[in-house]
Amino acid sequence: VVHGQGGTDTMFLAKALSQITSINGQTRKEFNPMAIGDLPVHQGYAVDHIVLSNGNEIYFTGIERIEGESASRLASSSVIELLVTPNDPEFKDQWNLHVQDVPSAWRFTTGSDEVLLVSLDTGVLPESTPEQVYGHLSDLSEHRLLTDPTDDENRSFVDYAYGHGHMAISVMSSTPNNNEFVAGINWTSDVLVADVYDGPVSLQDAIQEALAYAGQTGQKVVFQGGIQGESWLTNGGSQQELEAILAASEATAVYAVAAGNGGVEVDHIPDPGEDRNESGGVARLQAAHNNVIAVGAMQREQEMVDGLANALDVKRAEYSNYGHGVTLMGATDSRATYQFTGI
Repeated sequence: VVHGQGGTDTMFLAKALSQITSINGQTRKEFNPMAIGDLPVHQGYAVDHIVLSNGNEIYFTGIERIEGESASRLASSSVIELLVTPNDPEFKDQWNLHVQDVPSAWRFTTGSDEVLLVSLDTGVLPESTPEQVYGHLSDLSEHRLLTDPTDDENRSFVDYAYGHGHMAISVMSSTPNNNEFVAGINWTSDVLVADVYDGPVSLQDAIQEALAYAGQTGQKVVFQGGIQGESWLTNGGSQQELEAILAASEATAVYAVAAGNGGVEVDHIPDPGEDRNESGGVARLQAAHNNVIAVGAMQREQEMVDGLANALDVKRAEYSNYGHGVTLMGATDSRATYQFTGI
Protein backbone atom coordinates (compact mmCIF):
# COMPACT_ATOMS: atom_id res chain seq x y z
CA VAL A 1 0.00 0.00 0.00
CA VAL A 2 1.41 3.39 -1.04
CA HIS A 3 0.89 6.05 1.66
CA GLY A 4 1.02 9.79 1.10
CA GLN A 5 3.33 11.86 3.28
CA GLY A 6 0.71 14.38 4.41
CA GLY A 7 -0.11 17.61 2.66
CA THR A 8 -0.57 17.56 -1.13
CA ASP A 9 0.93 14.35 -2.57
CA THR A 10 1.28 13.09 -6.14
CA MET A 11 1.79 9.43 -7.05
CA PHE A 12 3.79 9.01 -10.26
CA LEU A 13 3.17 6.03 -12.53
CA ALA A 14 5.84 4.88 -14.98
CA LYS A 15 3.15 4.28 -17.58
CA ALA A 16 0.44 6.18 -19.38
CA LEU A 17 -2.83 6.71 -17.51
CA SER A 18 -4.61 5.07 -20.45
CA GLN A 19 -3.45 1.77 -18.96
CA ILE A 20 -5.67 2.34 -15.93
CA THR A 21 -8.88 0.39 -16.49
CA SER A 22 -10.62 1.40 -13.26
CA ILE A 23 -10.30 3.62 -10.20
CA ASN A 24 -12.21 2.42 -7.14
CA GLY A 25 -14.36 0.33 -9.44
CA GLN A 26 -15.14 3.24 -11.80
CA THR A 27 -13.79 3.87 -15.27
CA ARG A 28 -11.54 6.89 -15.71
CA LYS A 29 -14.30 8.68 -17.58
CA GLU A 30 -16.90 8.23 -14.84
CA PHE A 31 -14.51 8.64 -11.91
CA ASN A 32 -15.70 11.04 -9.20
CA PRO A 33 -13.43 11.50 -6.14
CA MET A 34 -16.46 11.90 -3.84
CA ALA A 35 -18.20 8.76 -5.12
CA ILE A 36 -16.01 6.47 -3.06
CA GLY A 37 -18.34 3.47 -2.76
CA ASP A 38 -17.12 0.58 -0.63
CA LEU A 39 -13.36 0.94 -0.37
CA PRO A 40 -11.18 -1.79 1.09
CA VAL A 41 -9.72 -1.09 4.52
CA HIS A 42 -6.07 -1.66 5.41
CA GLN A 43 -4.83 -1.12 8.97
CA GLY A 44 -7.70 1.28 9.65
CA TYR A 45 -7.29 3.27 6.42
CA ALA A 46 -9.84 3.44 3.62
CA VAL A 47 -7.71 2.47 0.63
CA ASP A 48 -8.08 3.75 -2.93
CA HIS A 49 -7.14 1.33 -5.66
CA ILE A 50 -6.55 1.27 -9.40
CA VAL A 51 -6.54 -1.68 -11.78
CA LEU A 52 -4.17 -1.67 -14.75
CA SER A 53 -4.78 -3.22 -18.15
CA ASN A 54 -2.22 -5.96 -17.38
CA GLY A 55 -4.27 -7.01 -14.33
CA ASN A 56 -1.97 -5.50 -11.74
CA GLU A 57 -3.49 -3.45 -8.91
CA ILE A 58 -2.14 -0.53 -6.89
CA TYR A 59 -3.55 0.42 -3.47
CA PHE A 60 -2.89 3.83 -1.91
CA THR A 61 -3.94 6.34 0.76
CA GLY A 62 -3.45 10.08 1.23
CA ILE A 63 -2.77 10.73 -2.46
CA GLU A 64 -4.26 13.89 -4.01
CA ARG A 65 -3.32 13.32 -7.66
CA ILE A 66 -2.03 10.59 -9.94
CA GLU A 67 0.36 11.55 -12.70
CA GLY A 68 1.19 9.17 -15.55
CA GLU A 69 3.87 9.06 -18.18
CA SER A 70 3.17 11.52 -20.97
CA ALA A 71 4.93 13.50 -23.67
CA SER A 72 3.99 16.59 -21.68
CA ARG A 73 3.65 16.66 -17.91
CA LEU A 74 1.19 19.52 -18.33
CA ALA A 75 -1.19 17.50 -20.47
CA SER A 76 -4.53 17.03 -18.71
CA SER A 77 -4.59 13.44 -19.99
CA SER A 78 -1.57 12.69 -17.81
CA VAL A 79 -3.18 13.73 -14.50
CA ILE A 80 -6.05 12.35 -12.42
CA GLU A 81 -7.18 14.67 -9.63
CA LEU A 82 -8.46 13.08 -6.43
CA LEU A 83 -8.51 16.39 -4.55
CA VAL A 84 -11.89 17.94 -3.74
CA THR A 85 -11.47 21.56 -4.86
CA PRO A 86 -14.13 24.14 -3.89
CA ASN A 87 -14.34 27.33 -5.96
CA ASP A 88 -13.68 29.71 -3.06
CA PRO A 89 -10.91 32.06 -4.25
CA GLU A 90 -8.79 31.80 -1.09
CA PHE A 91 -8.89 27.98 -1.02
CA LYS A 92 -5.42 27.68 -2.55
CA ASP A 93 -3.94 29.70 0.33
CA GLN A 94 -5.73 27.83 3.13
CA TRP A 95 -2.63 26.04 4.28
CA ASN A 96 -4.42 24.67 7.33
CA LEU A 97 -6.66 22.59 5.05
CA HIS A 98 -3.83 21.24 2.90
CA VAL A 99 -1.48 20.50 5.80
CA GLN A 100 -4.21 18.48 7.54
CA ASP A 101 -5.44 16.73 4.34
CA VAL A 102 -8.91 18.18 4.82
CA PRO A 103 -9.66 18.17 1.05
CA SER A 104 -9.03 14.42 1.11
CA ALA A 105 -11.33 14.02 4.11
CA TRP A 106 -14.10 15.80 2.15
CA ARG A 107 -14.19 12.77 -0.13
CA PHE A 108 -15.60 10.81 2.79
CA THR A 109 -17.60 13.42 4.67
CA THR A 110 -18.33 17.14 4.61
CA GLY A 111 -19.88 17.09 8.05
CA SER A 112 -23.11 15.77 9.50
CA ASP A 113 -26.36 17.21 10.78
CA GLU A 114 -26.08 14.61 13.53
CA VAL A 115 -23.17 16.62 14.98
CA LEU A 116 -23.45 20.05 16.63
CA LEU A 117 -20.44 22.37 16.62
CA VAL A 118 -20.25 24.67 19.64
CA SER A 119 -18.00 27.73 19.88
CA LEU A 120 -16.96 28.60 23.45
CA ASP A 121 -15.15 31.78 22.55
CA THR A 122 -15.77 35.49 22.00
CA GLY A 123 -18.94 35.13 19.94
CA VAL A 124 -19.70 35.95 16.31
CA LEU A 125 -19.87 39.33 14.58
CA PRO A 126 -23.23 40.78 13.58
CA GLU A 127 -24.33 41.08 9.98
CA SER A 128 -22.73 43.89 7.99
CA THR A 129 -24.62 47.11 7.48
CA PRO A 130 -24.67 48.69 3.99
CA GLU A 131 -22.07 51.21 5.15
CA GLN A 132 -19.62 48.45 5.99
CA VAL A 133 -17.49 46.89 3.27
CA TYR A 134 -15.86 44.18 5.32
CA GLY A 135 -18.15 41.34 4.21
CA HIS A 136 -17.38 39.63 7.47
CA LEU A 137 -20.60 37.63 7.62
CA SER A 138 -21.10 37.09 3.92
CA ASP A 139 -19.12 33.84 3.98
CA LEU A 140 -21.00 32.31 6.90
CA SER A 141 -24.28 30.46 6.40
CA GLU A 142 -26.60 32.30 8.75
CA HIS A 143 -29.10 29.44 8.77
CA ARG A 144 -26.38 27.27 10.31
CA LEU A 145 -25.57 29.76 13.10
CA LEU A 146 -27.55 29.25 16.29
CA THR A 147 -27.18 32.62 17.98
CA ASP A 148 -28.95 35.20 20.09
CA PRO A 149 -28.25 38.93 20.64
CA THR A 150 -25.80 38.19 23.46
CA ASP A 151 -23.41 36.59 20.95
CA ASP A 152 -22.53 39.92 19.27
CA GLU A 153 -18.74 40.10 19.16
CA ASN A 154 -18.61 43.86 18.57
CA ARG A 155 -15.75 44.26 21.03
CA SER A 156 -13.19 47.01 21.38
CA PHE A 157 -10.53 46.67 18.71
CA VAL A 158 -7.79 47.13 21.31
CA ASP A 159 -8.81 43.81 22.83
CA TYR A 160 -6.31 41.20 21.60
CA ALA A 161 -9.07 38.60 21.43
CA TYR A 162 -11.21 40.70 19.12
CA GLY A 163 -12.56 38.58 16.32
CA HIS A 164 -11.15 35.30 17.63
CA GLY A 165 -14.49 33.56 18.00
CA HIS A 166 -15.72 34.78 14.62
CA MET A 167 -12.52 33.71 12.90
CA ALA A 168 -12.60 30.28 14.53
CA ILE A 169 -16.21 29.80 13.42
CA SER A 170 -15.31 30.79 9.87
CA VAL A 171 -12.42 28.31 9.77
CA MET A 172 -14.81 25.62 10.98
CA SER A 173 -17.82 26.37 8.84
CA SER A 174 -17.46 29.04 6.13
CA THR A 175 -19.73 28.36 3.17
CA PRO A 176 -17.93 26.39 0.44
CA ASN A 177 -18.40 26.69 -3.32
CA ASN A 178 -19.94 30.17 -3.20
CA ASN A 179 -17.07 31.93 -4.99
CA GLU A 180 -16.39 33.98 -1.84
CA PHE A 181 -13.50 34.08 0.62
CA VAL A 182 -12.66 30.69 2.16
CA ALA A 183 -14.01 27.16 2.48
CA GLY A 184 -14.85 25.95 5.97
CA ILE A 185 -13.81 22.52 7.19
CA ASN A 186 -17.37 21.43 7.99
CA TRP A 187 -20.01 22.14 5.32
CA THR A 188 -23.06 20.74 7.06
CA SER A 189 -23.22 20.92 10.87
CA ASP A 190 -24.94 23.77 12.70
CA VAL A 191 -22.81 26.00 14.95
CA LEU A 192 -24.11 27.02 18.35
CA VAL A 193 -22.38 30.24 19.44
CA ALA A 194 -21.66 31.09 23.08
CA ASP A 195 -19.80 34.30 23.95
CA VAL A 196 -18.25 33.22 27.23
CA TYR A 197 -16.01 36.30 27.35
CA ASP A 198 -18.45 39.22 27.33
CA GLY A 199 -21.78 37.43 27.21
CA PRO A 200 -23.98 36.84 30.25
CA VAL A 201 -23.42 33.08 30.25
CA SER A 202 -20.62 31.36 32.16
CA LEU A 203 -18.47 28.63 30.65
CA GLN A 204 -20.11 25.84 32.62
CA ASP A 205 -23.62 27.12 31.88
CA ALA A 206 -22.77 27.41 28.16
CA ILE A 207 -21.56 23.81 28.09
CA GLN A 208 -24.63 22.57 29.96
CA GLU A 209 -26.98 24.49 27.65
CA ALA A 210 -25.27 23.09 24.55
CA LEU A 211 -25.42 19.53 25.90
CA ALA A 212 -29.10 19.97 26.76
CA TYR A 213 -29.87 21.27 23.26
CA ALA A 214 -27.99 18.40 21.65
CA GLY A 215 -29.78 15.95 23.90
CA GLN A 216 -33.14 17.19 22.60
CA THR A 217 -32.02 16.92 18.97
CA GLY A 218 -30.16 13.63 19.35
CA GLN A 219 -26.87 15.17 18.25
CA LYS A 220 -23.33 14.60 19.40
CA VAL A 221 -21.24 17.68 20.15
CA VAL A 222 -17.82 19.01 19.20
CA PHE A 223 -16.78 21.98 21.33
CA GLN A 224 -14.23 24.55 20.15
CA GLY A 225 -12.85 26.24 23.24
CA GLY A 226 -10.95 29.48 22.63
CA ILE A 227 -10.25 29.62 26.34
CA GLN A 228 -6.94 29.63 28.18
CA GLY A 229 -5.83 30.39 31.68
CA GLU A 230 -6.69 29.28 35.19
CA SER A 231 -9.88 31.31 35.60
CA TRP A 232 -11.86 29.12 33.18
CA LEU A 233 -11.48 26.13 35.48
CA THR A 234 -13.90 27.78 37.88
CA ASN A 235 -15.97 29.93 35.52
CA GLY A 236 -19.53 29.17 36.55
CA GLY A 237 -18.71 26.63 39.24
CA SER A 238 -15.89 24.72 40.86
CA GLN A 239 -13.28 22.72 38.95
CA GLN A 240 -14.82 19.59 40.43
CA GLU A 241 -18.19 20.54 38.92
CA LEU A 242 -16.58 21.22 35.53
CA GLU A 243 -14.88 17.85 35.54
CA ALA A 244 -18.16 16.18 36.45
CA ILE A 245 -19.73 17.74 33.34
CA LEU A 246 -16.85 16.51 31.18
CA ALA A 247 -17.06 13.01 32.59
CA ALA A 248 -20.84 12.79 32.25
CA SER A 249 -20.66 13.77 28.56
CA GLU A 250 -17.81 11.49 27.55
CA ALA A 251 -20.03 9.35 25.28
CA THR A 252 -21.57 12.29 23.42
CA ALA A 253 -19.13 15.22 23.41
CA VAL A 254 -15.52 16.07 22.64
CA TYR A 255 -13.82 19.28 23.79
CA ALA A 256 -11.04 20.79 21.63
CA VAL A 257 -9.49 23.40 23.93
CA ALA A 258 -6.70 25.91 23.27
CA ALA A 259 -3.52 24.76 25.02
CA GLY A 260 -2.63 28.38 25.83
CA ASN A 261 -0.34 31.11 24.53
CA GLY A 262 2.16 31.39 27.36
CA GLY A 263 5.00 29.47 25.71
CA VAL A 264 5.17 27.17 28.74
CA GLU A 265 4.53 23.52 29.50
CA VAL A 266 0.79 23.02 29.21
CA ASP A 267 0.77 20.99 32.43
CA HIS A 268 2.51 23.75 34.41
CA ILE A 269 0.31 25.15 37.16
CA PRO A 270 1.31 28.79 37.66
CA ASP A 271 2.21 30.12 41.06
CA PRO A 272 0.14 33.04 42.42
CA GLY A 273 2.76 35.54 41.23
CA GLU A 274 2.88 34.18 37.67
CA ASP A 275 0.67 35.08 34.71
CA ARG A 276 -2.40 32.89 35.16
CA ASN A 277 -4.11 34.02 31.96
CA GLU A 278 -1.92 32.08 29.52
CA SER A 279 -1.61 28.72 31.25
CA GLY A 280 -3.16 25.49 30.03
CA GLY A 281 -6.16 25.73 32.33
CA VAL A 282 -9.01 23.60 30.99
CA ALA A 283 -6.72 22.05 28.35
CA ARG A 284 -4.75 20.50 31.20
CA LEU A 285 -7.76 18.31 31.96
CA GLN A 286 -6.96 16.17 28.91
CA ALA A 287 -4.78 14.10 31.25
CA ALA A 288 -7.86 12.92 33.16
CA HIS A 289 -10.60 13.00 30.51
CA ASN A 290 -10.55 11.07 27.23
CA ASN A 291 -12.88 13.58 25.57
CA VAL A 292 -10.67 16.64 26.15
CA ILE A 293 -8.13 17.59 23.45
CA ALA A 294 -5.39 20.13 24.22
CA VAL A 295 -4.62 21.95 20.96
CA GLY A 296 -1.31 23.73 20.49
CA ALA A 297 -0.34 26.01 17.59
CA MET A 298 1.80 25.04 14.61
CA GLN A 299 3.65 27.96 13.03
CA ARG A 300 2.76 28.84 9.44
CA GLU A 301 5.79 28.32 7.20
CA GLN A 302 4.55 27.50 3.75
CA GLU A 303 5.58 26.51 0.27
CA MET A 304 3.35 26.04 -2.77
CA VAL A 305 2.81 22.49 -4.00
CA ASP A 306 0.83 22.14 -7.22
CA GLY A 307 -0.57 25.61 -6.60
CA LEU A 308 -1.66 24.91 -3.00
CA ALA A 309 -0.13 26.25 0.22
CA ASN A 310 1.58 23.44 2.13
CA ALA A 311 3.94 23.26 5.10
CA LEU A 312 7.57 24.13 4.39
CA ASP A 313 8.54 22.99 7.86
CA VAL A 314 6.95 21.75 11.08
CA LYS A 315 7.47 24.17 13.94
CA ARG A 316 5.67 25.13 17.10
CA ALA A 317 4.52 28.72 17.21
CA GLU A 318 6.77 30.51 19.71
CA TYR A 319 3.85 31.57 21.89
CA SER A 320 2.16 28.16 21.99
CA ASN A 321 2.17 26.06 25.12
CA TYR A 322 3.80 22.69 24.60
CA GLY A 323 4.73 19.38 26.22
CA HIS A 324 3.44 15.85 26.60
CA GLY A 325 0.11 17.24 27.75
CA VAL A 326 -0.60 18.69 24.28
CA THR A 327 -2.77 16.28 22.30
CA LEU A 328 -2.14 17.76 18.85
CA MET A 329 -0.85 20.85 17.08
CA GLY A 330 -3.32 22.82 14.96
CA ALA A 331 -2.26 24.87 11.93
CA THR A 332 -2.44 28.51 12.95
CA ASP A 333 -2.52 31.79 10.96
CA SER A 334 -5.27 30.29 8.83
CA ARG A 335 -7.27 32.20 6.25
CA ALA A 336 -10.46 33.39 7.94
CA THR A 337 -13.16 36.03 7.73
CA TYR A 338 -13.01 38.88 10.21
CA GLN A 339 -14.30 42.38 10.50
CA PHE A 340 -11.69 44.96 9.65
CA THR A 341 -9.69 43.38 6.84
CA GLY A 342 -12.10 40.93 5.23
CA ILE A 343 -9.62 38.04 5.10
